[in-house]
Amino acid sequence: MKRNLILNNELTKWLIFLDKNSPMELINMVTTKDENIKTAEEKIEELLSNELLLHDIHMRKQAG
Repeated sequence: MKRNLILNNELTKWLIFLDKNSPMELINMVTTKDENIKTAEEKIEELLSNELLLHDIHMRKQAG
């Protein structure tokens, strides 16, 4: 019951998503229930992927 109340509050869902101490189970719940949070998660993953790629390219240039 309490979890349903939490997941119905937009601000609370975002705070759960952004809090590094939130349990993964709870983060998964908010990302599946909120399309905007899911999109944000996908963008973050994309940016992190690109950052790792850029770091790898930079390291190769320095080595070569």
